[in-house]
Amino acid sequence: MNQGEEEFVEVYRAKDATQAHLMVGALEDAGIEAVVDDELVQSALPIGWATAPRIRVAAADAERAREILEKMDKEEAREEE
Repeated sequence: MNQGEEEFVEVYRAKDATQAHLMVGALEDAGIEAVVDDELVQSALPIGWATAPRIRVAAADAERAREILEKMDKEEAREEE
């Protein structure tokens, strides 16, 4: 890792690329830089959790990002009921 480069850590595994990008948008709206990994793997090899799109953020933002994503998960579950 180069000096000045932050370590990015996984904070969430999305159901699909659409959900991943919605969640990344919410994180970015909150001022948290986020990236989606493995979205192409899932479309090529849709075999479940191992290939689910991963959302990663800087380690320093991980706790806040998880709180935001957990809130979104709860809201989504409520809408599905």
